Amino acid sequence: LSGLLALARRGDCAFTTKGNVAQAVGAAALLVMNDDE
Repeated sequence: LSGLLALARRGDCAFTTKGNVAQAVGAAALLVMNDDE
């Protein structure tokens, strides 16, 4: 994902965990989506 946008579903893990993972793989940005209806 180096330089790309990472997309993550809102869910069980913390936002900081999502951010840390996106940063670790080199994502340029992280977008967290809410898929609840």
